[in-house]
Amino acid sequence: MGTQYAHALSKLHANLILVDYENKKNKQLEAELKKRYKTRPMSFDVDISNQESVRELARKVLKKYKKIDILINNA
Repeated sequence: MGTQYAHALSKLHANLILVDYENKKNKQLEAELKKRYKTRPMSFDVDISNQESVRELARKVLKKYKKIDILINNA
């Protein structure tokens, strides 16, 4: 998810799932969003070309949140 989308949605108190192949930037963004907006974002490093990795991510997200309200693919 783009940084600007993340900030805009966090201002609305959305709890975001940040996904990237390399998680370092997402971890930094996760910490910034938690501090600035008092939300509960989570970040994961996932190779989206690997179908099983995507399924595992979906299982984790749905276990915690039960449903996904909005999905934004920002490639």
